[in-house]
Amino acid sequence: MKKTLVALAAMVASGAFAQSTVTISGQLDAGLAISTSGANVQTTTLAGGQYGASRLRFVGVEDMGGGNKANFWLEMQPNLASGGTSGNGLFNRSAWLGMSGGWGEMRLGRQGTTTVVLACTVAQLGCYGGFGAGGVLLSGSSGAIGPNSGGQNWIAATPSRAGAGLAVSSVGGGFNAQVPTPIVAGTSPGANATTASTTGQDVVRVVNAVTYLTPTLGGFSAQVQYAFGGIAGAAGDGATTGLLAAYANNAVWASLAYSSVSGSATSPATGTLTTMAGTYDFGMAKVGLIYQKEGASANGGPLAVTFTDATAYALTLSAPIGATTLYGRFGNRTVSGGTNTLGTIAQVMNIGVTYDLSKRTKLYADYVADTAPGQSGVMAATNPTQLGLGIQHTF
Repeated sequence: MKKTLVALAAMVASGAFAQSTVTISGQLDAGLAISTSGANVQTTTLAGGQYGASRLRFVGVEDMGGGNKANFWLEMQPNLASGGTSGNGLFNRSAWLGMSGGWGEMRLGRQGTTTVVLACTVAQLGCYGGFGAGGVLLSGSSGAIGPNSGGQNWIAATPSRAGAGLAVSSVGGGFNAQVPTPIVAGTSPGANATTASTTGQDVVRVVNAVTYLTPTLGGFSAQVQYAFGGIAGAAGDGATTGLLAAYANNAVWASLAYSSVSGSATSPATGTLTTMAGTYDFGMAKVGLIYQKEGASANGGPLAVTFTDATAYALTLSAPIGATTLYGRFGNRTVSGGTNTLGTIAQVMNIGVTYDLSKRTKLYADYVADTAPGQSGVMAATNPTQLGLGIQHTF
C-alpha cells in the first residue's frame, strides 16, 4: 500500500496527471440598484450584477500531444439576491466543447456572437456597467424590441430581423431570453411564445453554433461562425452567420465584424449587421470607438418590421489612477423605415468609477441615463436612469 502511494506521488510530481486539467473560476457581484420608475419615482433594490454579471465557470483542457488540445467551457450565472440562477438553462452563459492547436481552434455549442467580441472590447473593462450591466449593449428603454423584459438595444450583438424576430439560433442567449422551442414549419412565429421570434432584440450568444478561430499571425486574427436555425421542416430559417477580423499590436486594436440572419416563407424577414470598432491606449487613458450599421428586409411576414435601417455608435474612455479607474461612455442609436417613426431610440450616457480593495475585490459606482426623447424604459420610466453601487469579487 505504501509503495502504491509513493508511486502515485511520484507520478503526480512528474506531471503524469497534469495533461488534463479542470479550472473553477468566476466572479460574484452584489449591490444596490437605484432606478427611476413609473412617474419618475426612485426604487432601490438589492441586485446582483450591477457592474458585471455573477458567474461560475468550469474550463477544461486536455493536452493530447503534438500541440493539440481538447477544450470545454461551461459557465452559469448565479443570482446572489435569490440564491437561484439568472436566465434560462443551467449553463446559460456558455456551453461548448472543442479542439485547438497550431491550426487554430474549433468550438461547438452555445457561445458569444462574433459581434459581441467587438462591443465588449470597445466598452472597456468588459461589458460591465450601464443598464443591465451590459456596457454599450443596452439602452434601458423599453419597446417592441430589446432584451431584459423589454428594452431597446444601443449596440446590437446580432441582427434583429428589424424587430420581426430573432434568429432561432439566438434564442436563449443573452439577458433573460426565453426557453427555446422549435418553430414548426408553416406556423406563425408569433404563436410560439417561447421562440426567438418573440424574445428581445439584442442577444449576445448563439446556440447550435460552430465557430472557427484562426491562429494569431502578425497581430491578425479572424473568426467564422455558423449557428443552425433548428426549425423543423424549414431548413436554414433563423440561421445566423458571423465573420470577424481583428488586428492588435501594442496600443492599437481594430476589428471588423459582419453577421446575417436568414428567413423563411413563413417568417421572411432577414437582417444584416456590420460593425467597425477600435481602441487606442495612450497609457494614461484608453479611448474606444464603435460604429454599427444594421439593415433588414421590409417583408416581415406575420410580424411587422419595426425598421429597415439602423445606425449606432459609442465613444468610450477609461483612465486608471492607481487603484482607481474612471470610465465614461456616450452614444446613440437611430432607426428609420418600417413602423418605427421615433428616429433616435437610444441616447445613452454612462459614467462610473471602480476602486480596487485588492487584486480580486473592488468597489464600484455606476450611473447611466438614456436621454432619447419620448422613450419609456426601466420600470416604465421616461428617460430612465440607473445608479448601481456595489462590490465585486473574482476567484
